[in-house]
Amino acid sequence: MMKRIVQSCLAKYHIPNCYSDSLSGRRCLSCKSVSDLVHHYEQVKLGATQRKPSGPHLDPKGVFTNNELRLADMSAIGFDYDYTLAPYNQSLNETIFRRILRDLVHVRQYPAAIKDLPYNPNFLRRGTHFDINRGIFMKIDAYYRIQLDTVHKRFSPIPEEESRQYYPGARILVGRRGEVLAQNIKQIVDIFQIPQLYAWAAVLDYLDTSQVIYSYI
Repeated sequence: MMKRIVQSCLAKYHIPNCYSDSLSGRRCLSCKSVSDLVHHYEQVKLGATQRKPSGPHLDPKGVFTNNELRLADMSAIGFDYDYTLAPYNQSLNETIFRRILRDLVHVRQYPAAIKDLPYNPNFLRRGTHFDINRGIFMKIDAYYRIQLDTVHKRFSPIPEEESRQYYPGARILVGRRGEVLAQNIKQIVDIFQIPQLYAWAAVLDYLDTSQVIYSYI
């Protein structure tokens, strides 16, 4: 198989039976047959795989370019900001959460007490679904079945019987392309949605426990 591939390449690209040894810098003109070229290829390949990169300029955690990409053909180069140019830590989510509560108090005239609501960084994860009408968080599997032991109304788990009343069959209706048909069911797909939705749930929970009269807009 290897001989056929080399033979095909030699014929297709009109390569003569000689080569340049890029590893040693020596030029060889002694390959008179495909078998000689294959033998040399295997030797060079073995040497290349056994060599270990060295030198202070090599960063084992660095990002390396694609050698087949011609940057001269690119009119613009973009970078993914999140976790590429800007690494984040756990304190970011709580910072966003606190900023949301502060703005709700100072801009929207919410009760000042909500600024002291606690934040639990382990409650929500990316991939969690939520019902914006009922204030319910849940996990849904790959077949759009609701995992009934994960259903929470804000921060409190609700019984399976109650969940089945909200969602008959414990399933989410989807379309032909896998899109969720229920407009009130959303999914956390972005890390910045986590503190936003946590703030949403925390504020509603506070308003309910404090018996504050409110309505959705």
